[in-house]
Amino acid sequence: MYDPFADLMTRYPQIPLHDHIPLPDWMNGCTDGRSIWLHPRLVPTCKRCTLTHEIVHLERGTHTTGPYQSREERIVDRVAARRLIKIEHLANALKWTRNHYELAEELSVSPHMLRVRMETLSNTEHLHLTEALAG
Repeated sequence: MYDPFADLMTRYPQIPLHDHIPLPDWMNGCTDGRSIWLHPRLVPTCKRCTLTHEIVHLERGTHTTGPYQSREERIVDRVAARRLIKIEHLANALKWTRNHYELAEELSVSPHMLRVRMETLSNTEHLHLTEALAG
């Protein structure tokens, strides 16, 4: 399972993580490329997802606002969702439940990240899931 906290410490040891400074209620996290902030109200699963999202921003060098912000957020969400939810883990979880919230809990992701992952499955991944669930 991907651990964004270990990833941050390994690849970005110079980037401080602040999770005790309140952010606006509508914001789970943000980065300016030099620091990452996570809202202190986040539960561990949401912290994991939000930190992964912010790490993808660091990788892409995107941490500004502008006319392409919505598009960039969708791209970052897709990359983060793929990193957080491996297709094999999704297939195993789908064998015992199809409930969206139970799946998210089993995979240690937010319902939002699960939805993004499910909506962006490749044809190969669809086939893998179909075969895994048929057998």
